[in-house]
Amino acid sequence: MQNVLAQVCTLTGQPERGASIARDARQEAAGQGLEINVGMLLATEANAWTAAGDYAAARPPAMEAVEIARRVGNPALSAGAFYAAAAAIWPGEPQAALALIEDSLALTRAGAFDPALGVALSLAAAIRARNGDLSGALAALDEAAVQQHADGGRLGLGITLRIAAALLARLGQAEPAAVLAGAATGNFAPVGDIFPDERPGMDQGLLPAREALGEAAYGAALERGAAMDDNQVVGYAVGEFRRVAALLAEPGTQAPESAQP
Repeated sequence: MQNVLAQVCTLTGQPERGASIARDARQEAAGQGLEINVGMLLATEANAWTAAGDYAAARPPAMEAVEIARRVGNPALSAGAFYAAAAAIWPGEPQAALALIEDSLALTRAGAFDPALGVALSLAAAIRARNGDLSGALAALDEAAVQQHADGGRLGLGITLRIAAALLARLGQAEPAAVLAGAATGNFAPVGDIFPDERPGMDQGLLPAREALGEAAYGAALERGAAMDDNQVVGYAVGEFRRVAALLAEPGTQAPESAQP
């Protein structure tokens, strides 16, 4: 129950409170010898600090969660701990974060912790883009959007659309970037920053799209996205992900300089 409360606090813009609740609960769990619970609460605490933008505070509980997960061998704990560690270190250690998030995804796809798949894919997309794997980032966004829509995970879908809008803008795809930004802003309630390091990139990344389209066309694209229902926006997003991925796969095609890490 305390783990869920900590997560809710984090997602509703109270990450410091979420971290405090998780820390107190895992100290109690440690006193009772509940090692798996300790690991899960460490991961929750790390996620809370990451959402607060305090990566220095997030790293120790995240890495301790990974140590416990590897020692215990519980698949659900491992998937959650690897995700938390990837989120905590990716701004400074994108290659190490990529290995962790890929391990988390492999466990989740094998049935370890299905509810985490969509948000883990969104993080994987951000990390792959940071590492210069733009096609891989698009593939992760594609899978995330389909998964989240099928599961009714609107909170995660909103996050995916925001990351997608920024990436498409970096790739010079101004109109779809604006459409997805409009859909994310108009149809999905804002939540606590899951990946706060990416937010400046999202906000700044949309400026070139605005300049490329001009105020009138940019505003129209935002309105178009806001008018879409969930089925329409996911269909549109997936179509754009696959179209742009096909463009990147064409011989001789090079991503815009602004899209390079």
